[in-house]
Amino acid sequence: MKNELILKIEERYADMRTSEQKVADYIMDHMDEIPKMSLGKIASECNVSEPTVLRMVKAIGYQGLREFRTAVISAIAVTKGEHQNPVLYGYSLNKDDKVQDIPRKVVTTTAKILEDNLKNISVKTYENVIKAIKNAQIIDIYSVENSNVIAKDLLTKLLYLGFQCRHMDDTYHQRIAASNLTSKDVVRHPLVQKIVTAYDEYDKKKEARQKRKQRTTGKQEKK
Repeated sequence: MKNELILKIEERYADMRTSEQKVADYIMDHMDEIPKMSLGKIASECNVSEPTVLRMVKAIGYQGLREFRTAVISAIAVTKGEHQNPVLYGYSLNKDDKVQDIPRKVVTTTAKILEDNLKNISVKTYENVIKAIKNAQIIDIYSVENSNVIAKDLLTKLLYLGFQCRHMDDTYHQRIAASNLTSKDVVRHPLVQKIVTAYDEYDKKKEARQKRKQRTTGKQEKK
């Protein structure tokens, strides 16, 4: 399992600038070395400016490098105290494995995957999704093939919470339903892998078609 400091960095990772992510990556990969490194050394190793390092530190809630170094030292100490033995990661099996070892491998691997996903979650995007769902008049959930199970689970949860939801797994029905959505509605579509307002995903396509039609009509009139 990762220490609390790495989890904190990963929670904010998606909202960082690219240069700040370079600093975050270096720190997570070389945490044992950070307490001995100066601000200039860290910046040099990451090929960024010193202010960029400080911005990254402040982005995860620390006032400066000194406070951050103290947190790093504490995290290292806790990690070493908790993990005297190596943690098993991965589903790889061999003939020497015991049956009782398999559940531990599954659980540790699942935990690692969930921790790694923190780097891909933007807090700002998460807040926008909550706002969009809360204010939506209709929530459409579209799915295909293997995503149907997840879609139905999402439908059940949102219905329990009192939201107006629909689930469709037929592409023809999806197109019909989507054409009637407005900017006040929300759609979850497997092809975009995110929750977006219906305007973002469908009204823009409609506008593009209308513009193409206008350009074609204009050319014909000139002729």
